[in-house]
Amino acid sequence: MKIIFQKIIPQILLITVLTFPFQGYAYEVNEANVDIRGDFVLEQAKHQLFMKPGESKTVYISVVNRTDKRLKFKVEVEDFKGSRDIDQTVVLLGQDRGPYTLKDYLKPEVDEFILDSKQRIRFKVDVSIPYDAQPGGRYGSLLVLNQGPVDKDGNLEAGNKAAVLTRLGSLFFVRVEGDVTEKGRMEDFRLSKEKKFYTQGPVEFEILYSNDGNVHLTPYGNITIKNMLGREVGMIEVDPFFVLPDSLRARVVKWDRGFLFGRYTAIASIKRGYLSNEEVMDTASVSFWVIPWIWIIVVLVGILLVVFIIGFFRSRFEIKRKRS
Repeated sequence: MKIIFQKIIPQILLITVLTFPFQGYAYEVNEANVDIRGDFVLEQAKHQLFMKPGESKTVYISVVNRTDKRLKFKVEVEDFKGSRDIDQTVVLLGQDRGPYTLKDYLKPEVDEFILDSKQRIRFKVDVSIPYDAQPGGRYGSLLVLNQGPVDKDGNLEAGNKAAVLTRLGSLFFVRVEGDVTEKGRMEDFRLSKEKKFYTQGPVEFEILYSNDGNVHLTPYGNITIKNMLGREVGMIEVDPFFVLPDSLRARVVKWDRGFLFGRYTAIASIKRGYLSNEEVMDTASVSFWVIPWIWIIVVLVGILLVVFIIGFFRSRFEIKRKRS
């Protein structure tokens, strides 16, 4: 018996040693409590990491199949960058490398997978920054491509090969610690669509923010609304929004307070979102008029109607008085 244990125990220990490093790291596939909606979803859509040169971190991505078919997915990594075109917030670069590349430093655990209807996969993505990385921002995306329905053997169905492919992405914003250049400003604060007159709310404001540094910024603040008497009648919180290096970003904010009439002034106070100095702030103002023509016409018609009725009854009363 002792001899048997001496032979078995080393084998058990060997198996344990070989398998232990991989426990807890394999991707997971399980059932998801979702409704059929004819699409798939990716969680989470954004990762913001603060890292040192030579550091590695692990994040997790989940994908849920909300179709009634068995689907095959492909995982890809692309760089992205900002744009000076306010209608294009993020530009995916395909096979090209961006000026702040993260492409070689994102390592997903899987590159392809299959999900049955209402199934979820959760897999890890390793983010590793080289020791010689320069301080500043690094930006990349992990894209999940729906390749289409597959049969029981995992082969794409022939009738779906020409179908339009869809993909969703998770954006990675990595800030490499060190002597970074934070340089942003509110370039303009204006009324959306350049309207100066409104007949009713909501009123739309547009904040144009420029980033000329080498790391993304997250400006935030508020917009105060004052009436023609200088009294504050409204306040809008501007939640933090990202602005990539060498880009111009537009943020639209709406304000509505029921009945509005007269001249108003909106004052934007936007902090630059610097980690080194959160108190740096830009301010700008814009004025606009709200003239509800429909209500004015209704009131005028009402006044005319009242005047007419009063005049009518007065004339009838005078006629009766003369007759008497």
